[in-house]
Amino acid sequence: MMTREEHAEKWSELWNSVSDLEHKEEGSSMWLFYEEFLKDYDFTGKKVIELGCGTGINSIIMARLGADVTFLDISQKALDIVRKNAERFGVEAEYIKGDIFDFDGKEQYDLVHSEGVVEHFLPPHRQRIIDIHANAIKKGGKALIIVPNKACPGYVIGKYLSNKTGNWVYGDEYPYTKKELERRIKKAGFSSEMWSGGEFVTSCVWFFAPIFLSSSNFMKRSLRFVPGRRMTKLDQNHRVANKVGRIIGVLATKK
Repeated sequence: MMTREEHAEKWSELWNSVSDLEHKEEGSSMWLFYEEFLKDYDFTGKKVIELGCGTGINSIIMARLGADVTFLDISQKALDIVRKNAERFGVEAEYIKGDIFDFDGKEQYDLVHSEGVVEHFLPPHRQRIIDIHANAIKKGGKALIIVPNKACPGYVIGKYLSNKTGNWVYGDEYPYTKKELERRIKKAGFSSEMWSGGEFVTSCVWFFAPIFLSSSNFMKRSLRFVPGRRMTKLDQNHRVANKVGRIIGVLATKK
């Protein structure tokens, strides 16, 4: 397993390769997945933090919907991308450069969310990072956590082949089963409100991960990709997607 310093360096290299990324106004395919969980959520005046924000587009949209947003990431390169795009959309925000495990935002936020973050750690950090989500939320507040699905064939095979060919760019990554994620959020003091799987159709692309992960242009395209609504219906929140989609998401409430 990588050290924290190695992990930060790996992600900085990745974000540096897409440093000129400009998000679309409507977000990306991931925002459509977020909408499954948050379509009835009133962001007005809510304090929101994204842990391990990456390029930050989902929180930028939340800010445009009225939230008071904070971005946290260990990589300054990521925060630079976020700030550039936030300013393009007229969004004011707080930016924190730091390690999630050093973060002490005790009970400050109404909504804490992360996507593609908690799966990068093994025990004991695997539970601790979920606990940090819980500690940052006010009682009755919500967390949205999205992780890669260990039951997705395309993702599992594509990741294996990418590691074998030396083209895997995401550092150490240990996907979740729904059962494990459910156990860990319950242990952290959450009550699950909604579950959904996503990226079922697009998971087929992952069989070709050794090829596309070597291209920064593909990375930029994927970060800006917005599928049509018809494809979105096929891609998420149905029986098959919930079982073998590339990602699993849970919206949970702090007890």
